[in-house]
Amino acid sequence: MLTVVLPTSVIPALLIVTLPVSLKLDAVIDPLPVLLESAPVVSVPSTTVPTLGTEKWSAGPTAVVLKQEGGLTYGALVNQVWSFAGNASREDVSQMFLQPFLAYTTKDAWTYTIQSESTGNWQIDGDGRWNVPINLAVAKLSTFGTFPASYQLGGGYFVVHPDNGATWKIRAAITILMPRKK
Repeated sequence: MLTVVLPTSVIPALLIVTLPVSLKLDAVIDPLPVLLESAPVVSVPSTTVPTLGTEKWSAGPTAVVLKQEGGLTYGALVNQVWSFAGNASREDVSQMFLQPFLAYTTKDAWTYTIQSESTGNWQIDGDGRWNVPINLAVAKLSTFGTFPASYQLGGGYFVVHPDNGATWKIRAAITILMPRKK
């Protein structure tokens, strides 16, 4: 299985691929199970436009911790990538992605989420290092033809951003779920 993640708070041309190698560590904290997983992540240079990407191959670890209680889901996803190949005239990459999240799903399949998709560029000193949005989203589980689908609308405000960075964003998504046949 190959998972491709396109973080929208990062420049859209940044392509992050999570490889299928994963360690699954199920821990028990209190009486409720906590999911803890880790895997390698690879960032692929997907553009030659300097303002849209790094033109570097990067890799590093990624991990997620997640807990569910009733309708609540909360946790965090984190990864760190370092460049190892690519355009030698471009700066090296040392970047962290941090996504804490809290979601509540109602009995009638509405989900309300608050989260952040923060990035820290360790190659920059000072004010331009962090990009921190606070995102709110509403999603409804319904159908798309015969398939179950999630319809989402949300937005975010960047409480910390570089001088030339975005100050707000809007997101709309339709996720079609393809259940496995047993």
